[in-house]
Amino acid sequence: MAGTYAASVAPELVSSDALPRPTVPASLRVAGGLTIAEGLALLVVAGWLGAGAARENLGHPMAAWVPVVLMVAFAVAVTLTGRGLLLAARWSRAPGVLTQLLVILTGTQLIPNPLLVAACVAAAAIVLVMTFLRQSTAAFVADDEEREPA
Repeated sequence: MAGTYAASVAPELVSSDALPRPTVPASLRVAGGLTIAEGLALLVVAGWLGAGAARENLGHPMAAWVPVVLMVAFAVAVTLTGRGLLLAARWSRAPGVLTQLLVILTGTQLIPNPLLVAACVAAAAIVLVMTFLRQSTAAFVADDEEREPA
């Protein structure tokens, strides 16, 4: 029963050769992957904050949960930006650069471990360099040209 639908669809609709494949350079794949990893790390931090908020009683329950909600929202935004970089979506370039600048400027002040600071700065620098390479810019411009009406 499960295979009957696939067999009834015309082969030209199922074939992967009929679909246009966008070319995303490796530089944007690396930048997108690192940005998604940063978003997932922020989700871990949000979970850690949530565990702390569940244990502590600060008098007002919202005082402990507001940073958790903000961290989750930021983690989702960073992860979506990474997905946009993976797809070479032009809109993802500015948020991606802003995210990396925030990592460099504020992350170095908030992280107490020097080795972890060095890793975060290195990842941010890699994403910034990969985002501004010539092939990355060409992929962003190609994405913009595809959307313009002929």
